[in-house]
Amino acid sequence: MNTHKIRDIIIIFLIIVVSFFVIGEFLARILKEPVPMFVKSENKKLVYELNKYYEGINSFGMRDKEIDKNEIKELYKIAIIGDSHVYSIKVKKIEETFPYGIEEYINHNIGKRIVKVLNFGVPGYNTRVSKNAVFGLNFLPGFWTCKYRL
Repeated sequence: MNTHKIRDIIIIFLIIVVSFFVIGEFLARILKEPVPMFVKSENKKLVYELNKYYEGINSFGMRDKEIDKNEIKELYKIAIIGDSHVYSIKVKKIEETFPYGIEEYINHNIGKRIVKVLNFGVPGYNTRVSKNAVFGLNFLPGFWTCKYRL
């Protein structure tokens, strides 16, 4: 075998290997199971709850940025419970949800951060289910409000 033939075989082999990995990566991204928005709840009073691994859901199962309970300990907490309207299902960014907007409005007009609005909205929940979902979180809000779309 001459060196040109060996070189050609190595080049063909490398093209096949690289193509295999590129096609594999492409298929893995297309066929990847999306993370579900809801998971079966361990709480017997709930059927489902928000998936903590879904984009935009924090470790407490709320549509919000990650919350450190120690950082908000001294803030006045407002809990908004409700359905997909509170969750703000039609908006992509957390900053566009109406509970986030309320928090920003209050804090901006006061001139300092004194309020944390907790978004307990879950698409498909009703008042009974929402109440069961939020009382176990121990955020001790000073004010509760419900908003449901009829």
